[in-house]
Amino acid sequence: FLNGKVSVRILLDEQATGSNAMALDLIEFEPGTDAPRHQHDGSAELLYTIEGGGKLSVGSETMDFGPEDTSHVPPNQPHAAKFTTAGKTVAVQIYAPAG
Repeated sequence: FLNGKVSVRILLDEQATGSNAMALDLIEFEPGTDAPRHQHDGSAELLYTIEGGGKLSVGSETMDFGPEDTSHVPPNQPHAAKFTTAGKTVAVQIYAPAG
């Protein structure tokens, strides 16, 4: 995923819970990773950053994010991110519904 610069550890998904209401994972981005503009059809994305950070573009807005920040991307909303800290960025990621 993104040329090996991202690792995802799935914590809860439909297989584990029997419901597609949400998916929960721990995601790690290597420094300098660019997540290109994309969207999640029908699913909102929530990110709680544990360490690291960068810039998140949602629609036409760009915001900085870092440790203890929570970011929300509405369903079907194009977004992109650049991870700019010297160390890796670690975040808890939720999709609702799972997608």
